[in-house]
Amino acid sequence: RNSLNSSNVVIFSPNDMFNDYISEVLPELGEENVRQTTFMEYAKSSLKTNQKVFGLNQQMEFILSHKNSLFYRDIIETIRFKSSLEFLYILKKYIDLLYKNPGKFEDFSIKNKTIISAAEQVELFHKEFAYLPFIPRLIKIRNRILYQIKRSEGERITKLLKKYESHPEWSDLKPIERKKRVTRIVLEEFKPLREKARQIGKIEIIDIYMNLFINRDLMLEFVKKQETIANVTTISKITLRQINKKRLYLEDLAPLLYLQWKLNGMPNTASIRHVIIDEAQDYTPVQMQIIRELFANSSFTVVGDLNQSINPYANIGNMNTFTEIFNFSAKTAHIKMGKSYRSTGEITRFCNYILSPDQNIEFVDRQGSLPYVRIVQDINSCVESLYADILKIIEQGYHSIAVIGKNIEETKNIYRLLKTFTQCHLIVREESEFTSGITVITSYLAKGLEFDAALVLNLSNPYQGTAEQRLFYTVCTRALHRLGIYTMKTLPEYIKNIPKDMYRIIR
Repeated sequence: RNSLNSSNVVIFSPNDMFNDYISEVLPELGEENVRQTTFMEYAKSSLKTNQKVFGLNQQMEFILSHKNSLFYRDIIETIRFKSSLEFLYILKKYIDLLYKNPGKFEDFSIKNKTIISAAEQVELFHKEFAYLPFIPRLIKIRNRILYQIKRSEGERITKLLKKYESHPEWSDLKPIERKKRVTRIVLEEFKPLREKARQIGKIEIIDIYMNLFINRDLMLEFVKKQETIANVTTISKITLRQINKKRLYLEDLAPLLYLQWKLNGMPNTASIRHVIIDEAQDYTPVQMQIIRELFANSSFTVVGDLNQSINPYANIGNMNTFTEIFNFSAKTAHIKMGKSYRSTGEITRFCNYILSPDQNIEFVDRQGSLPYVRIVQDINSCVESLYADILKIIEQGYHSIAVIGKNIEETKNIYRLLKTFTQCHLIVREESEFTSGITVITSYLAKGLEFDAALVLNLSNPYQGTAEQRLFYTVCTRALHRLGIYTMKTLPEYIKNIPKDMYRIIR
């Protein structure tokens, strides 16, 4: 603490809106405002691409709202694969292969004279310029070739000047004019070589990435898991179709950035001495590896709760992934925070049962009201109940209230109706600004935030299956003092096995 200042620290947050929230909290804790960013912000500012980039919103909306889509299963499998530790290993093997076999070098020759041979270029790549990353090596080779071409052009110009010095058609020309003519002839002779040399190092990272999926045999050479081998063709088709449509989805963003930085070199981050990664459970192995290598000389504080992974198909997986990426040593401390301080005892007990009654989580037993499940008949009666409950919550002295919809459609519909009753703020995009008061927000953007009251919607598109269980748990744990769940006609499936004395049912 005494050796660091705010300029030496960077915080990776889940989204820009969360940064607004944190920027209000840190000064209250007596801390300076430190630099805050998101992985998406870092990636978009670093990647050079003409593709349209789709982020967390689009990925989560597809997962939650398009289960009947023709290619749903295939796209989910693609997201899962690219978010796996296996894919990180595949990328590393692919990069190693590129360095070992950078492509075919060709002789540069003219008039039976070799200016620089393919073997010399291979030697330059693997030895003399081995201290450089992949693409800068090729650029160095290109510059060396252009230099050699220029020397050869000079030698050729000198030779032709001597040849034409006594030539009848050239003898009347002034020396300077004769040199201009000869230079034009020589430059034209060498033009194909110069153009060929200038192509060396002109590599599009997106093409290198696509080649991994175009070359099925290459991918199969790297893949080890049988279930992945069975899906390689499908994953490749999905990837190539999306990129050919100039669409770059979240699951491709980190692999592309990793390739770019491993082949071009990492940016200089020497001034950053400590990195804080919040909500680490929702980073993929490739994303985490990028941050680890980007700040290779920094210390880290990595904070997360595996139970609060909002994306069932794109997350860190388990603690073993951290071990693989950070190479745990004697200098590494794994601290398990076993006590919950956020919510009242009633809310914490209720939420623990959503995942498993066997969860052994301690909590500060701050007394409060039981969570309630309000069963509504339609969206209009839901909004009327929401408004009445919000008024009661405000009367009890609470001010920050979140109405949490599952997806954008549900959230916007509720907001459209609720704003006719009371002033409220809509958050359905990562870039939205966080403000206090009544917030109507999508489930996946609520993570990391906390509210006096969380009113969770489980309406026409209910949470269901093990894939959405942790997301439902996460939104319920946003509540500090009051938790309400609004559901259509029947209880949410995760609540049916919770003891009846842990919550109230309101019809």
